[in-house]
Amino acid sequence: MNTDLLLEINGWSGNSVVDAIMKFAAGTMIYGVFAVLAVLCVLQVMARRLDRLILVGTSLVLALALGRGAAALFPNERPFIEHPEVHQLVHHEPGQSFPSDHSLAAFGIAFAIAAFVSMRWGLALLPVAALVGFSRIYVGVHYPADIVGAAVLAGIAVGAVALAARSGPVARLLAARFPVDARAA
Repeated sequence: MNTDLLLEINGWSGNSVVDAIMKFAAGTMIYGVFAVLAVLCVLQVMARRLDRLILVGTSLVLALALGRGAAALFPNERPFIEHPEVHQLVHHEPGQSFPSDHSLAAFGIAFAIAAFVSMRWGLALLPVAALVGFSRIYVGVHYPADIVGAAVLAGIAVGAVALAARSGPVARLLAARFPVDARAA
């Protein structure tokens, strides 16, 4: 099913306008997601909400660690290596396909922003993350499971950090280190 869905989505390629949009989404769009993260981080620093930045950063580091662990547990070649019929629309080195690093970052940022900084901005970034993931399938460098796996790992990372921040020693440490008024805002 994973391969069938890949071939179906990748088979839609061939329209120069749509191909150009998907190439942009598969590559350059992730920089926009990071730019939004940077702006929101600067705003949090200006508002002295450093605890939120710590939670976002911890979530992203944990997501990356989970991604590396998943890659080691589930080695998988890229689709264009395993299936010569895949239309590879962007250059990519052969190597590990699962999980998609672009999708892991995009979903991780969207989920972390929604959980710790701004639900509105986090929700606005979710369709962008989904487009980044979808485009990686469209251009032939990832399987659908690579994208879904990345989203799940990002969600687990953010959920674990949120749970730790709301209970136990982490919550006490944050409460002791950061003023209550900054945490409530």
